[in-house]
Amino acid sequence: MIIATLTVLLLTGTAGLYADINWQYCVSEAAGNNAELLSAKERYKAAGYNLKSTYSLFLPQAEISMGSKLKESNPSANKYTASLTVSQNLFNGFDSLAQVRRSRNNVLVYDAALEETKAKISYDLKYVYSSLVYAQNAIKLQKDIVKRREENLKLVELRFDSGRENKGSVLLSRAYFNQAGYDLLQANNNLSVYRENLMKTLSGEQSIDTDIDEEIPASLPEKNPDFKTIALNTPEYKKAVAVEALAESELTMSRADFYPSLGLTGSYSKAGQTFFPVNESWFVGLNLTIPIFNSGRDYYAVKSAAADLRAEAFNRQDTLHGIMTNLKQAYSSYMETVEKVKVDESFLKAALARAEIARSKYNNGLITFDDWDIIENDLISRQKNLLSTRRERIIKEAAWEQIQGKGVLQ
Repeated sequence: MIIATLTVLLLTGTAGLYADINWQYCVSEAAGNNAELLSAKERYKAAGYNLKSTYSLFLPQAEISMGSKLKESNPSANKYTASLTVSQNLFNGFDSLAQVRRSRNNVLVYDAALEETKAKISYDLKYVYSSLVYAQNAIKLQKDIVKRREENLKLVELRFDSGRENKGSVLLSRAYFNQAGYDLLQANNNLSVYRENLMKTLSGEQSIDTDIDEEIPASLPEKNPDFKTIALNTPEYKKAVAVEALAESELTMSRADFYPSLGLTGSYSKAGQTFFPVNESWFVGLNLTIPIFNSGRDYYAVKSAAADLRAEAFNRQDTLHGIMTNLKQAYSSYMETVEKVKVDESFLKAALARAEIARSKYNNGLITFDDWDIIENDLISRQKNLLSTRRERIIKEAAWEQIQGKGVLQ
């Protein structure tokens, strides 16, 4: 079940939406409203309709025509005609079959393109959603840092007033406090930007102040993936295969001009001086066309199509090699960030313990301001690093999924 609370707000005469939304809500909205995805779906549908239209090449064609020639000065010369003509292609050098194959392969191209679009939007959605979660958490962290820096400043000022600290330490502590305030301002600005990025990905038409009530569910990377099998099943490789097959169909079509064509035509007509005419006539005939010479145009068209086919074959091979490389790089990055989250969590745990001990020691005069300052800065740095690494972990997972052609929109 998708849980979402929407409350309409009116601000300065413009309508906006405030929404407390979750991950599944965003996935559902992107799947139903993302303009890029909807465009890819329509292109795929169009290719399917085009394929169905090419099957008509194997069916008979029929048409009815009616005509009249009227002479005002001589009504007896008036002539009315009506006819029904039916034609059937019997053989056209495999051109019709090649056109059907071309349309079918074109459907495969757009199908692969649709899967690529789904994977891309899935990546974009995870990127902007995780960035928004990061921005919200960054604001919470920065508020804690501001509070911590303020407490540190007061502690240093008390020691300075009692003659146990120097003016430089006070000024540096105040600078840290000011820096924390600036970082909080920056975090709030980033939140606004990430909200707009999320709505763009969802293709929302209204400005929404978005509060995220959950993070993206994380999963562990599979062990020892079969990169070759994965690469062969990616949309990118499937598209390269389909494009090569398209080139093969074009070659067959260009060769069709060297073959004779055979067609069957039948006609039933009526003619007379009155409407509806009553004089009947009909005929059935075979049409055989044999190409002889057209100044070498067909010859060079075949040579060109053959070269295109060879080029697409090389491109397919190169595409496979590129996908293999990208898969291995993306998987390595994904694995590394998963481990880095664990490392940063360990460092933060240690930094918190050291900071608690160091604060007590500094307050009792057992360590210098410089030593305490190093430990405090290390804690804040570790807190920020862990926040960034958790976001990066989601982004690397999304990149690994995108290269495979997978994602949350399958």
